[in-house]
Amino acid sequence: MGSTEFLNLSDKDKYYYFTSCIDTEEQLEDFWKELVEVKQRKEFIFRGVEEARYKLYNSAQRYFLEYKDSKLYCVGYDLFIQNSIETIRTWNNNSVERYLSQRGIGANSIAYLSLMQHFGVPTPLLDFTYNPFVALYFASKFTKVESCVNQIDNYSSLILVHSQHFIIQNALDYFQQLLKSYDDGVVPYRALKFALFLLFDSNNDVFKITNNHNIINQEGVLFFNDHAKLPLEEYFTTTSKYAKALRGQDVNDGENRLFACWNISKRLHSIIQRRLRKDFSIDREFLFPDFTKLESAFHSSVERYNRQFPPPESPMWR
Repeated sequence: MGSTEFLNLSDKDKYYYFTSCIDTEEQLEDFWKELVEVKQRKEFIFRGVEEARYKLYNSAQRYFLEYKDSKLYCVGYDLFIQNSIETIRTWNNNSVERYLSQRGIGANSIAYLSLMQHFGVPTPLLDFTYNPFVALYFASKFTKVESCVNQIDNYSSLILVHSQHFIIQNALDYFQQLLKSYDDGVVPYRALKFALFLLFDSNNDVFKITNNHNIINQEGVLFFNDHAKLPLEEYFTTTSKYAKALRGQDVNDGENRLFACWNISKRLHSIIQRRLRKDFSIDREFLFPDFTKLESAFHSSVERYNRQFPPPESPMWR
């Protein structure tokens, strides 16, 4: 396994079929118009990455690799994930299991992983979105700018993936066949992992991932990667070459890369954040709705109503 981060911007070209830098407000304006058009096509999913040097590792991979010198590493990655799911299932006298059961979900490993993802437990899932402007929020959410010697550290990234790529569709076909093998539609992780790559779509009730309420406003989709060590872009490139070799196709035809990447200057972050609020009302409060504030919102609305209309004892009511 190589470095867990890209060394420089050109280092990304090995895994991205397209890369470009957004450095000026004029370039940002053109980019903005392009995103509006791409969003309407509904063929792509996006991920915002706060540092351009970050590779697409999921949280389970990062956690597991941190313990590569421990007994956890010796247990093996697949067993680590299965044990994590079981830990969450039985937590607090099986509270999560009962919660999902009442929603008609049962012991579906996908539903558990989605819930774990929502609450910060390491999973083999990576958050993407159908909305490029949601992804742009996450890419630009840190607005503090410091000039760095290494050029790549001056950028964040917006990642684009074509959701209809043949490898992703093959994985989905595999999953659909897998569901037929389980009468109750409950797929255990040991079977799920053979999908290699899979998009868990919040619009598809089969996946049972809408137990995560953030995923609605974020227009979220979860990208599954079963590999213990390879980040998504590297694993996909390797798998694509292998699949083509099996079919007798040219493995070096330049079509092995799934991802496109725009590297965005951090000096534009504050401009992006203001425009996201102005054009789409996209901000942290919208993307992470806090339902504990419902009571406060109710009382505030009552206060506004009372200010607008006079109380009954005023002359208006006599």
